[in-house]
Amino acid sequence: MRKDECKLFSVAFRLDFGKNQGLGHLTRCRLLADYMIKQGVKVLFVCKFIQPEAIDWLKKYKFVELSKNRDHSLSEWSEKLDAELTHEAILKAGGAEWIFLDNYELDFIWESHFKELGYKVAVIEDYRTRYHNADVIISESPQKFKSSFLKSAHYPLLLTGPKYAMVKRKHTNNPVQNSKSLRRIVVTYGASDPSDETIKVMTGLKKWMLSTRDLTKLDVRVVKGPLNESDSEIYGLSEIFGFTVEDSLKGLSNFFSETDIVLTAGGNTMVEALSAGAVCIVTLTDENQRCLSEHLSDSKLIFLMGSSIEVDENSIKKCLSEVISNYNFYRNNINRYNPFDGHGVERIYKEIILKF
Repeated sequence: MRKDECKLFSVAFRLDFGKNQGLGHLTRCRLLADYMIKQGVKVLFVCKFIQPEAIDWLKKYKFVELSKNRDHSLSEWSEKLDAELTHEAILKAGGAEWIFLDNYELDFIWESHFKELGYKVAVIEDYRTRYHNADVIISESPQKFKSSFLKSAHYPLLLTGPKYAMVKRKHTNNPVQNSKSLRRIVVTYGASDPSDETIKVMTGLKKWMLSTRDLTKLDVRVVKGPLNESDSEIYGLSEIFGFTVEDSLKGLSNFFSETDIVLTAGGNTMVEALSAGAVCIVTLTDENQRCLSEHLSDSKLIFLMGSSIEVDENSIKKCLSEVISNYNFYRNNINRYNPFDGHGVERIYKEIILKF
C-alpha cells in the first residue's frame, strides 16, 4: 500500500505506564505506532503522567503529559476531565482523526466523549467485562466479547485472537535434549510486581537448581522492573544465588531468542517470550491474563502454574522439574504451532484501512 493511499492521516495514542498498568501497554502501542509512521501516519502519544523510566522510550515521538496541567489536581481526576484534557492536547498538537486507547482506567464514558466529537475510536482491550463505545476493539485473546458490553451505535470491528498480537517475531532456538544442556533461564514479572512473584520464583528456582545436578553453568537472569519496590532484596538474593539482574527497559526481546525457559506473568512479556521460541512457565497475576494464558496452556504452548495465590516456592520447584522432563515436547509445539507470527500490527492496520 502506497503512502498516498493511506486513510489514517493522524493518530493519537492514549495510554499510561505505572504500577497499575504495566510496560506492555507502552510496548505494544510503540510497535503499532512505528508501523503506522512507516505508512505516513502522524502519531501523538498522550499520557496522564510519564514515569521517568519511560522517557527514553517516548522521546522519538511527539508526546504530551496531561498531569503537567497545573489547573487540575490528580485527586479530582475523572474520565470526563481526562477526555477533555486529552482532546485539548490533541488539538494543540495539530489534531487527529483516530484515537487508540490502551488504558484500564478509561472506557465507555471516555470513548463516548470522543465519539461525540467526531473521532474514530479504537480500543486495545484485555478484559471482557468493561463497556465500550468504539469503532474498533483489538485483543490478542480469542475470548469473545458479549454484545451487551458493546454500546456503540454500530457494531465495532473486532480484531481478536493471537494473530493480532502486537509483538515482533524472533527466530526460535533449537531444542535442548535435557537439563544438562540448558543455557539460560529468565525471571521477569513486569514493571512493578506488587505480589512479589520475583522473590518467590527466585527462591523456588534456586531450590530446584540445588536438587538438580550439572547446572553449574546455567545462566539465570532476573529482570527487575523499574517500579519494583523490592529491588534491594532482589539484588541481595541474586548475589547470594549467583543470578544476574537485568534492567527491563533495555529490551527483553533482545535476549529471549537465546533463552530456554522464561518464568513470567501472563501478560505481554509472555507473548514476547513465546514469539521468540522460549518455553514459558506462567503465573497469573491479574484476571485479565487468564483467557489468553488458558488458551495457550490448552494448546500445550505454555506451562500454566495457576494464579499468584496458588503458587509457592515448592510448586515452582515441582513445575520446573515437570517442564524440564517435557522440554522437547513444549519446544516442538512452539516451533510448529506458535500463533504469534509478528504480523499483528500489519493486520490491524490493513483491516482498519479496509473497513474505514
